[in-house]
Amino acid sequence: MPSPPADQSSADESDASPRDWGTRLTCEKQEKLETARVEHKRSSVAVLMRATGATRSNVRTWLQNRGKDVALGRPRFFSTEEEDTMAGYFAS
Repeated sequence: MPSPPADQSSADESDASPRDWGTRLTCEKQEKLETARVEHKRSSVAVLMRATGATRSNVRTWLQNRGKDVALGRPRFFSTEEEDTMAGYFAS
């Protein structure tokens, strides 16, 4: 069976929706989660997934952080005061 030409996609490829792996929750999605939690009076992951369409991972992360933005990357090793002190010593 010949393969379809490169410029045409098969029906299977066009019907598949891309997964949102590794995406952060948008403000809109966070608002939907909060609204759904208040409406259903439950913090069940399955209920929130059904109500908002968010992925299980996004809902679990949102429940853990309670909607607060989480800083990405490694935490700072030194505090701001310690860095200022060391910078003063290195500059002199």
